[in-house]
Amino acid sequence: MSACAQLNYNNVTPAVWACVSQLAINNGGPNPFPNSGSFTKSGFTFVWSYNPSTELASVQCTDSPWIVPCSAINSTLQSNIDGCYQSSGANLAAFT
Repeated sequence: MSACAQLNYNNVTPAVWACVSQLAINNGGPNPFPNSGSFTKSGFTFVWSYNPSTELASVQCTDSPWIVPCSAINSTLQSNIDGCYQSSGANLAAFT
């Protein structure tokens, strides 16, 4: 499958990033979770980057099983990241 649309975020505070990092680790991501990189698990490949000084982050699924549509992948990512914003008290600020 081709890559899904990249999700971009601003106002990614250290608390938001810590939450996102823990979610990624819990789902097979590298531990410790670096500010940029990629990992593959069960046919899904994700790439991400986070710049703590600008509080900008992006995440993208670059490969996945053909049966799972990008809409489902990005919806799941967005829902999890929304939860990190909410649990940290930061304002969600997604942009494309």
